[in-house]
Amino acid sequence: MPAIVSGAAILVNVSASVLLVRTIGFAGLALGTSLAAIANAALLLWLLRSRLGGLEGRRLVSTLAKIGASAIVMAIVARAIQRAMDGVMPGAGFAVRAFRLAFSIGGGLTALAFTAKMLRIEEFDDVTSMFLGRVRKLLSH
Repeated sequence: MPAIVSGAAILVNVSASVLLVRTIGFAGLALGTSLAAIANAALLLWLLRSRLGGLEGRRLVSTLAKIGASAIVMAIVARAIQRAMDGVMPGAGFAVRAFRLAFSIGGGLTALAFTAKMLRIEEFDDVTSMFLGRVRKLLSH
């Protein structure tokens, strides 16, 4: 069944991308791919829910909303830092662009972590603990 769902997602991707490229240009490719991924995930989640007899829907929706809010904050902060850095460090050289990008990614991740902590996203805490455990393990060798 997952293979059939993936095939349907490919059809959604191609259809949405063609339609959206004609409507909004090449940004339509990204939007079409995103819509196909959402459709794929939603259908697989629905099938999994049927097979398992439930998935704690309220908790899942609540977590999804919190993650979405955190991602929006991260995007706003990363974009604001990028714009500020463009003014502080103008230039098109590789090193300057790489530094501005690294700074905006770092700021965005910091905003994500802060927002996830404030919203008490348990899954974020779990992933952070796993990541830090692996870093500690690598550093101890």
